[in-house]
Amino acid sequence: MALMPPHRWLCRCLAPDGLCPTAELTSTLDAPDFAWEPLLVLAHRHFIAAPWYAALQRRGLLERLPVEMNAHLAAVYTLSLERNQILRRELLHAARAFNALGIEPLLLKGALALLPDQPPEIAARLMGDLDVLLPANRLADSQNALKALGYYDPHEGDDQYRTHHHVPPLVHRNHGVKFELHHAVLGRSQDAALPAAEMWRDSQRIPFKDTLVRSPALTHRVLHNLLHTLLQDHRAEWGMLELRQVLDLVQFRASG
Repeated sequence: MALMPPHRWLCRCLAPDGLCPTAELTSTLDAPDFAWEPLLVLAHRHFIAAPWYAALQRRGLLERLPVEMNAHLAAVYTLSLERNQILRRELLHAARAFNALGIEPLLLKGALALLPDQPPEIAARLMGDLDVLLPANRLADSQNALKALGYYDPHEGDDQYRTHHHVPPLVHRNHGVKFELHHAVLGRSQDAALPAAEMWRDSQRIPFKDTLVRSPALTHRVLHNLLHTLLQDHRAEWGMLELRQVLDLVQFRASG
């Protein structure tokens, strides 16, 4: 039997059990020329080292890892969860502030991974900032609400955001969490492909602790993932796609 290529083995490992049984993976592990190192390099390159650890744990395969690699991935996983706990706390604070204004923020991209009952691989997702969609006529109020929580605009006076699909990012003075408050889902050149009005119309209300937020319809989540990655971030132009985005799509399929 030919050895499964590293990228394929990694993708199959991250997949839900229903899409790939663990037995399919262990047969490759038993091959004499199997190597873990290329998998680790690939996982870091695509920002999925922490989700990979969660997948190995779910499948009972951690004991098959080399000891040092196991410890390394465990540390990455722990740090990712700790960071996401801070992001979740800040998202909750922001949601309370927005709700007080009569606004239910619509969560985009990684912010959705902070909602309760996410699969372990998604709960450990590497995230940089928090993207939320807000009514265009309430952006100023929303910015002021976050500033009252300790956020500031490091780009104040910068004209580059005048025609942007979100206002200048707001960063917290103490822990560096960053919010991007959107009035449109995508930039101007892609905006017609996924208008904000359609995403608002089909979104669902989600209880989040003592607040209310909104989640895009599954079709819009998939479309936003693809358009943002392939067009807005130029991955199609560069001929590349991060496995982090592929993992999101797989989880969308499992949840749908």
